[in-house]
Amino acid sequence: MSNPKVSVIMPAYNAEKFIEKTINSILNQTYTDFELLIIDDCSTDNTMDVVRRIKDNRIRIINNKTNQGIAKSRNIGLANAKGEYIALMDNDDLTVVDRFEKEVCYLENHPEIGAVGGNVITIDSRDNQISDCAKMINNPQYLWLDIVFQCPMANSSTIFRKSTLENKKICFHDNMLGMEDYRFWTEFSAVADIYNFTDVFLKWRCRDGNETTRVRGELADERAKKFAEIQRLGLEKRGVELEEDEYNVFCEAYSEYKDSISYDVHKLFLVMKKIQKQLIEKHPQRREYITIVLRNRFLEAARRKKVNSMDALENIGFGDFSDEEPLVSVIISTYNRADKLPMSVGSVLNQTYKNIEIIISDDCSTDDTGKVAERLCKEHENIKYIKNESNKGPSATRNNGVKNSSGRYVAFHDDDDEWHPDKLAIQMYRMLNDLEIDMTFGQMCRFRKSQFLNIVDEHLDWEKMSKDFGQELLLDNYVGAPTIVIKKDSFEKIGGFSEEISTIEDWEFAIKAAFNLNVDFLDTPLMDVHVSDNSVTHNYMNYIKSICYIIKKYSECANDRNEYFRRTIQHINGNCRNIKDTEIPVVKDYLKKELYPDYIHDELIMDYIIGNSNAINNSNTTTSVSMTNRLQRYKNVAIKLMNPEKTIATWLKDNNYKRVAIYGTGRLGKCLIDRLEGTEISIVALIDRKGGMYKDYPIYKRDDFCGMSINPDAVIITPLYEAEGISAEIKEKKDVICISVEELCE
Repeated sequence: MSNPKVSVIMPAYNAEKFIEKTINSILNQTYTDFELLIIDDCSTDNTMDVVRRIKDNRIRIINNKTNQGIAKSRNIGLANAKGEYIALMDNDDLTVVDRFEKEVCYLENHPEIGAVGGNVITIDSRDNQISDCAKMINNPQYLWLDIVFQCPMANSSTIFRKSTLENKKICFHDNMLGMEDYRFWTEFSAVADIYNFTDVFLKWRCRDGNETTRVRGELADERAKKFAEIQRLGLEKRGVELEEDEYNVFCEAYSEYKDSISYDVHKLFLVMKKIQKQLIEKHPQRREYITIVLRNRFLEAARRKKVNSMDALENIGFGDFSDEEPLVSVIISTYNRADKLPMSVGSVLNQTYKNIEIIISDDCSTDDTGKVAERLCKEHENIKYIKNESNKGPSATRNNGVKNSSGRYVAFHDDDDEWHPDKLAIQMYRMLNDLEIDMTFGQMCRFRKSQFLNIVDEHLDWEKMSKDFGQELLLDNYVGAPTIVIKKDSFEKIGGFSEEISTIEDWEFAIKAAFNLNVDFLDTPLMDVHVSDNSVTHNYMNYIKSICYIIKKYSECANDRNEYFRRTIQHINGNCRNIKDTEIPVVKDYLKKELYPDYIHDELIMDYIIGNSNAINNSNTTTSVSMTNRLQRYKNVAIKLMNPEKTIATWLKDNNYKRVAIYGTGRLGKCLIDRLEGTEISIVALIDRKGGMYKDYPIYKRDDFCGMSINPDAVIITPLYEAEGISAEIKEKKDVICISVEELCE
């Protein structure tokens, strides 16, 4: 009999409560060519009785003579493994059914990759999801270095080549205080690249008595020292040599819990630059990824110290490349920003990428902006100043700047923000090393009064989004114009910024680019956006006109038009929440003129868009009648849900609906959940558009629920005005009874 392709290594110690579920999650894999090695580490409970009851010839049991601990038990499993690939599994976690199939297929088709893993969700002792997906770094180039900051691998989601361990003499080390995995993957990643899927492969169980949780609490100081030792090992194995005080600065800034702020940001910057220099010298092929990882981690540490990004980067940055530098034209559009313009221009002049021209394109300012711009032109020969004859808006101002530019590449900047000094160098390095790229964009740091707020799109899943970026952009904008660098001929190809709209023109531009150009994303903050109360005066009517323009222009491009209209309506609603009562008729008239009935075909949708509760008090409007009717229906259902005598649970039981799923986790949905808890009715699933958690219940998205094996006796639909449509969509994909919550309350 030939050896199995995969050997699954599972140490077991006093795991009687969960090990059967764990084993079944392995045995039920769609990929079947594996053996399961269970290494019993002298359990003192009924763990092995549970294991022996499971009859499957793929299971092999190895009994330790004495308690060895998890590291040695894994090594015993590795020594006895027959497979070409090794899969790791802890004795209380769960894995998804197609994990092995996807991972083995990837390794077979990517011989350059030594190991694969996936993303994680956390479950409790009852298998309920209690956290959103923990997203691991998936790009092997980033992961290779980021592992010196923290472990980017979920151990029980991984499969790796056994030959890598044998050739490089890698094993699990004992006495690591719960960080055996981190030490193992630090060594492994130094000799072989690792890829993490964006799929969730592991359900990690968080429970009382978990060894890692115990060690973190009882042995925190010792664990911190071990963590620093592993970080140091990771740096050394990648060719980094630091002085002792430099190692101390690094390890303090990037301790496991990141709760220390005693490190000196200036000293840390010098350490990180030294690391960058050594790594690039030894690994020149990883230059760009080394730079991005180090600058991201440095900015993270600077923000914890509440240091402004620009101050932290010390006007140097990390992107000090010296390759070919074609001319880049930087268009700074401005209007009445005489006080801010010098700062904005200064951040461009301070770029480590030097072959630039700056075009200040003025939208007919009425303050001293022109005088400031002319002074800057006299001081710097690479600055040009142009001015519109009349106020034409941001699109025309940017387009005019491009018409007057000379560079092969064009970048855009706002007049009140600051570029990081290495912004252009990093983007141009990417574009010059892949000439197929037409446009790049990146993240932005947001500050208010020099206090860090957040990074825009910090968790953008580019690997997923890039597969159909145009469709993603139809739903939300992820592209900030001041982060864009684009080839000038590509800019002209798509017609520049639309001059038919006066706001969100960057969103419309990004949609055009996504559908017509090769767009790439830089996973690092490139600039600081300074938010002030008077940064931009929001004009809701301009926004509505612009969003209507985008809807009419691009609705035919949407693969899912229902989702497109739903999300677009949410955007309009979000910008109409604070409009005055007197302005409601104007907005409604415009929306009806532009979108009714082709896009908005229901008066109730119009009421939702306006979203102004004060309209209810206006008894002379149609809005008043429809909103009052909706509130009355809502009130009737809520009262009946709370009826202590004729309960919903009794109705469901009498109709033999003992296992139910609840669609909708708004107020009515949560009320229903509360009423059913503690009764004979079992809630087997919650469903909503966004997913998440409510109490201990995971909330599944509709399509996810329809694709699962969960089969309730009925699905109760709680959104009153969408029940019929939701019911039809669920029944189309799943054979299940759907009941409106109003039916239960009749």
